[in-house]
Amino acid sequence: MISSLSRLTDFKTCPDREIFERDRINKFEAAHTEPLHKLSRVGHQQDWYRLIQLQHLGCPTRLIDWSIDNLTAMYFATNNFEKDGALFSIPVFWNHRTWEELQDTDPYNLPEPMMITPVVSSSLGKEFPGLRNLTHQMGKFFVAPISYSHIPIEQLSICEGLISKIIITKEAKQDIRNSLGFDEAFIYSHLSSKLSNL
Repeated sequence: MISSLSRLTDFKTCPDREIFERDRINKFEAAHTEPLHKLSRVGHQQDWYRLIQLQHLGCPTRLIDWSIDNLTAMYFATNNFEKDGALFSIPVFWNHRTWEELQDTDPYNLPEPMMITPVVSSSLGKEFPGLRNLTHQMGKFFVAPISYSHIPIEQLSICEGLISKIIITKEAKQDIRNSLGFDEAFIYSHLSSKLSNL
């Protein structure tokens, strides 16, 4: 599993990936019709919120969507009927960074791969639906330093022996979705009431 940014052909072949990443993000933001929310946060927290918003809007970033909820993960793993899907699992608190720690962590100059969980207040969720969805989906993000973000996370030495991967064939996806009652509105609803279906 690699990030949407790392899947870009230009990213794989460019000589300076840091410049490529910043240039791509700046161009995407400049072309977007509505300005991103400018949130009053401490230190680098604003940079993290900017990346999260860009990810939600479809800009390729180094963030990889993750969830601590099994049904959310299954929903996305069975979303595309044209190819096989996969479920990945990793210990829930593996290399986790608290929101307070992120104020001192520059997302463009990471020391190592990490898992982050943004803190979203109810008022902030009303302002920006993407962050509200993140809360409902029990979302987190995996992010790696730019220097080796092109390496699938299951091949990173820091993750060795920690990641499990389950392949879901494209033929099985519809049956799984039907049995769990997934529909278009499912992923934007509160999921706790459905946990008993697992």
